[in-house]
This record gives sequence, C-alpha cells and structure tokens, in this order.
Amino acid sequence: MQRAIFLLSFAAALALPSLASATEPSPDPVPEPTIESLAAQPRAPALGPMPTPAEIDRANRIWRGVGIGYDVGFWGRAHFAQTLKVDIPFGWRIGQFLGARVRGTMVYADSGPGPDSVFDPVFNHGLELFGRSPVMLGVLRVYGGGGAWVGIRLDPPTPMRLDPSNMDQRYAMGGGGHLGVEFKLTDRASVQFEVGGQSPGHALGYDGGASVMSGIMIYTGRPKPR
Repeated sequence: MQRAIFLLSFAAALALPSLASATEPSPDPVPEPTIESLAAQPRAPALGPMPTPAEIDRANRIWRGVGIGYDVGFWGRAHFAQTLKVDIPFGWRIGQFLGARVRGTMVYADSGPGPDSVFDPVFNHGLELFGRSPVMLGVLRVYGGGGAWVGIRLDPPTPMRLDPSNMDQRYAMGGGGHLGVEFKLTDRASVQFEVGGQSPGHALGYDGGASVMSGIMIYTGRPKPR
C-alpha cells in the first residue's frame, strides 16, 4: 500500500511541470531582421587610425627639406608640358613655410599631322618664390608661389616666315604663378596637383594662359631633430 502511494506521488510530481507549461501562454515569435531595420540601426563610423603626434612631427621634419619633383599636364594653349623642379627651403625653421623653386618646363605645341608639321617647342626656365603650410595631420599640405623665367625657343622654323620680326624670335621673358595641394604617398614622397597661369615664353604665344599640372615630389629632409 505504501509503495503504491509513493509511486502515485512520484508520478504526480513529474506531471506538474508539464501541466504548468501547458497553461502558460506561448511566447511571441521573434521577427526576422529586415534590410530596413538593419539600416535604421546606428553604426559607428569606420575610420582608420589617426596619425600620432610623433608621425605628424616626422612628416613635417622630412617635408621641410629640399624637394625634387617631376610633373606633367596642360600649359597654356599647348597640349602638353612636363616639368623638372627643385624646391629649396630658406633654412631649417623658416624653410618649413618659405623657399625658392628652380623650374624648367618643356612646352609642346600641337603642330598637326602631315609633312608640313613643325616641331617648335619652348623651354621655360627660371626662379620662383613659394609659401606653404605645415603638413596638416602628417598627410596634406597647401602651397603657392610665382616668379619669372626665360623662354627659349629650341627649334624655330626658318622657311616661310609670315612675320620675321616675330617668327624668328628665340628668347622671351615671362612669368606666372601657381596654387597647389599635395598628399602623402610615403614618408618622403607626395603627389601634387597645381593650377596656375603664366605669360608666354614662346614667340607665338601658345604657352600663355592657364596651366593644370600634377606630379610627384621627393623630399630629402632629416626625420630626426637636429
């Protein structure tokens, strides 16, 4: 008798949780995430690591040294120009902001196809003064300047001169200016973009007008304090 009572009590104890769960309401189903709900959730901006003060200081020290560059682009009414340039800072401290640029620019005219085409480029070379900002965040700098140069006509045509007083002129004085921005490629290299304007150095004047140039600059500054 006692064994039967014990078995009944044990069976009733096992049945109570199932009965309680049967009386409880079922939970609401969890909705599947949609594109709209995911887009509405705020997300942290995906930013790369910011330059450290040591990296910014290193970039400013290197970029205040002598710079050697090459660029290409459009120059005046000509179709193509290429430039070699050397930026010389005015000392270690002032040179971070001021300096001189020695520039040589070869400007090519569009002579047209055919046997009567003429290769008549001009080589503009001279000296410019420039000012520039510090290397902001270690990656960006703005600069600008201008000066004077001499244009040398390398191969003026000799036959059929329409205006001898002008067509046979080999040399001309000119000048102009530019405004540019440069971005860091490596510790010692940057890519530069410049816009400017200049007077002609060619007797025919095709190199006068606006200029749009881009190129590479290599800096030779010391990365460590003096």
